[in-house]
Amino acid sequence: IAVMDNGIVSQVGTPRDIYEHPANRFVADFIGETNFVEAKVASSGDTTVLESSGVKIAGMARQTLSAGSSATLAIRPEKISLLPQSAEMNGDGANVIVDGTVSEVIYIGTDTRYQVKIPTGDDLVVRVQNLGRPEDIIFESGELVKVHWLTENAQVLTE
Repeated sequence: IAVMDNGIVSQVGTPRDIYEHPANRFVADFIGETNFVEAKVASSGDTTVLESSGVKIAGMARQTLSAGSSATLAIRPEKISLLPQSAEMNGDGANVIVDGTVSEVIYIGTDTRYQVKIPTGDDLVVRVQNLGRPEDIIFESGELVKVHWLTENAQVLTE
């Protein structure tokens, strides 16, 4: 598949590659729903750490980026999970954990769509599949939560 922007090829790849590893913000936005967080590069290596409003978040970049440069973290709603605020889990190189507040809950049937405000000031959309298991947690609007994603599931984009 080729994704074109104003007659110029932005990315060529398999559907999975284009969805999971978009080359730029246009491709990420064009192919499916995506959360975007604008930030500055704090460090870049195996993973790229970004900082926005004093909050560190991380993802994977296609190349090493210069500290202080602008970047955008792109993460799909289904790649984010929500945990109770009391959950014992710490962020590390593979996990990103930030505090959040649920601002909207929409039950869709197969999924529940949450809108969660994080300390960067951004609202993230989180989609949680409704599996009907006893251990499934339904969060309410106004509830404090932990927002979690694996670093490998977030893409750091520079354009």
